[in-house]
Amino acid sequence: MSKTLILGAAFVLMLGGAPAIAADMPVKAPPVAVPVNTWTGFYLGADIGALDVDARATTTSVTGFGGAGPNALVPFAQPVDFDSIGFRGGVFGGYDWQFASSWVAGIEADWHGEDSKTTQPGFAIGLPSGPVTTSRGDNRQISEDWDASVRARLGYLITPSFLLFATGGGSWQHVNISAFCDGTATGGVIGYCANFGLPSQTITQSTTRGGWTVGAGFEAMLSRHWIARADYRFSDYGTTTINETIAMPGFAQVYSYALRLQTHAAEFGLRYRF
Repeated sequence: MSKTLILGAAFVLMLGGAPAIAADMPVKAPPVAVPVNTWTGFYLGADIGALDVDARATTTSVTGFGGAGPNALVPFAQPVDFDSIGFRGGVFGGYDWQFASSWVAGIEADWHGEDSKTTQPGFAIGLPSGPVTTSRGDNRQISEDWDASVRARLGYLITPSFLLFATGGGSWQHVNISAFCDGTATGGVIGYCANFGLPSQTITQSTTRGGWTVGAGFEAMLSRHWIARADYRFSDYGTTTINETIAMPGFAQVYSYALRLQTHAAEFGLRYRF
């Protein structure tokens, strides 16, 4: 009988102590939620690449000459290409907004420095066909040193971390033009300036052309803040008239030509999303 009472009391004590033992056991913390990547936010970045320039100049008029001279050849003028390929690098920034889970829209602005130039022989462009070989020094150089744009962007997420996008907007291209007229020709074909007994002279000018640009590319989210990209853009800056004035004894001659300009740009970049 006493053994039964003792066992019963022990059983009751065990039941009573169970809650205390359970209370002393460590409580397992709930799992921490993994943050979902988002493309929304402001960003800044930099890129490097190449610029392929398609520039073509065609003579339109030669005034102040008197008589027939080169003007008679203007209707037969042939275009002269000043195509070139050079380095391109710059900075960009903008804002992206992710919506409908898989779409990303935004706006972006950029500025790029360039080193692209081409020199062609001959002072008279396209008279009568192609670059005219005048004196050994006559030449014209067309170069591009910077461009900028403001564009809209629209992209689709193939995966949460991989974006395909298209872009388009307004663009500006700065162009430098330098023409050297050699007055020291000796022997062979007489040069343009040498033909009139003029001293050697260099005519320089620059212009900033406005136009439009479109392109496409892809981006890969490397981490929460860092995104790598590769893209291509085509830009068209239309046709502009370039006038060059040569001072001659008693009058000035104005040489005019139409310059058409298009560019292709390809680059790789890295941006930081804030």
